[in-house]
Amino acid sequence: MPRRKGSLLRKLLILTGVFVLVLVAAFFVLTNGSFLKAVVLPMAGKSMNATIEVGDLALSPFSQLHLRQLKLTPAGQNQPLFQADEVLVRYRLPALLTGSLELPEIRIVAPTVNLTQDASGRMNLDALIESETDRDSKETGPVRLDLKRLSVAGGSVRFARQQPDGSTQVTELLDLTLDGTNLKNGQTGTLKGSA
Repeated sequence: MPRRKGSLLRKLLILTGVFVLVLVAAFFVLTNGSFLKAVVLPMAGKSMNATIEVGDLALSPFSQLHLRQLKLTPAGQNQPLFQADEVLVRYRLPALLTGSLELPEIRIVAPTVNLTQDASGRMNLDALIESETDRDSKETGPVRLDLKRLSVAGGSVRFARQQPDGSTQVTELLDLTLDGTNLKNGQTGTLKGSA
């Protein structure tokens, strides 16, 4: 009987070791930038009715997401709606798992927003808004937001509106800088900007 208990214990230890190795390997695969770019970003883009591209992506699963050369292009459009040299999002994972956005920091470097409107009034932003409206109808209540610090540096916003005569009217906001602190639902925060 003692030999059988030792054999069973050895098998349990081996099985536990294999399970831990599989979990560690899965962690490294799922947080690998190539995997995220090939699998997760296309899924996220599809849910937004857009294409998301990044040059480089680094994920620390418990604390932050760092994107470089980010581009967001709505479905059916040739030109990105949003692009940025760098986006850093620091978050608290336990809060995310409970449906609350507790974000110590969002930093966006050199973002460009390109808004276009055709002569019929349709905008390149409409596809994203429609996908968000569909999602909101299925959810209940607003997302709880607690953003400690928002910083935007070197941004620009371009709005091109096609006129009925075929010409295009362009309005641009350049060298946009924003700095916000303590942005929460139902609370007073601070947001300063210049352009």
